[in-house]
Amino acid sequence: MAPLPEDVTVEWSPCALEPMRVHKYYNGNNHLVRQDEFYCDRTKMQEEPLKTKDLRVNVPQEVVEVGDWAKYVTLPFKTRARLPADATVKWKRFELYNSSTVHVYQNGQDMSEVQHDSYRGRTKMRENPLQAGDLSLTLINPSHEDSGKYTCTVERDGDVIWRRMVILKVKGF
Repeated sequence: MAPLPEDVTVEWSPCALEPMRVHKYYNGNNHLVRQDEFYCDRTKMQEEPLKTKDLRVNVPQEVVEVGDWAKYVTLPFKTRARLPADATVKWKRFELYNSSTVHVYQNGQDMSEVQHDSYRGRTKMRENPLQAGDLSLTLINPSHEDSGKYTCTVERDGDVIWRRMVILKVKGF
């Protein structure tokens, strides 16, 4: 296999409505200027990726830890991207063989009737989250049973626009 040229540019970005930079490698160096705030100081590529031909970028998952005595915990998701006002925001918790709907925001309102019973009355998002670019979810009275992988998906007309995962760890004494 032929070697990669040294002047090649490797730029990682997600499939999203707005262009954003996850990581850029150019001319033998990492160029992290104008990196999206969610990825800032979190990405890494292997040493000398052009020589090794390993162009993967590593983005550690976001982990939120809280004690089970906390009154609430916030699962963060903020973006500067302009999100469509008619998009749907779905927070879900994934377990080994199934998922639970934690919170849904659609048509300008919270849709509590589609929440799993264990989350009903325990979640909230800020007002006008799509306009504000703050899709963070607040979970009230977290317990050890709430620990797990949470995914926030932004959809429009059935197409995924944005997705972010947060791992929640609720610890006891």
